[in-house]
Amino acid sequence: MRKLWRKRWVRILTYLLTALCLLGCGLCWLFRISSLDNVVACGMLLGGTLAGQPVCPVWWDLALRRINPGDSVDELIRRRPPVAMEHEGSYTVLYYEVDGPAFENTVIVAKDERLVLARKFSCTYEHTFFDED
Repeated sequence: MRKLWRKRWVRILTYLLTALCLLGCGLCWLFRISSLDNVVACGMLLGGTLAGQPVCPVWWDLALRRINPGDSVDELIRRRPPVAMEHEGSYTVLYYEVDGPAFENTVIVAKDERLVLARKFSCTYEHTFFDED
């Protein structure tokens, strides 16, 4: 084993793989990826963005943690007005969608004026940003 470790390319390859693993873990934490389904959802969303397809601006805010559980629903409505909104008792549901056909939708739910759930879904994937309820 020592003989193998003395080879420069083995050390460089080991360091590169370690750096890639740490980078991947950091990105998973940043984008709240906790399962393989979330990896697929983020990959589809980022792939669509790179292909020039429109992405809901609230998705970027959720992905980059500008919107978090416990935030004020009134502040969110002021910053990012939803396409539609429903009130049911102590719950408020905000709907955001991309321009064009509603194949994708982003839903944010607030309870007692505080955000408790944010989910992006389509007919092919689903990604939960947070679920505190």
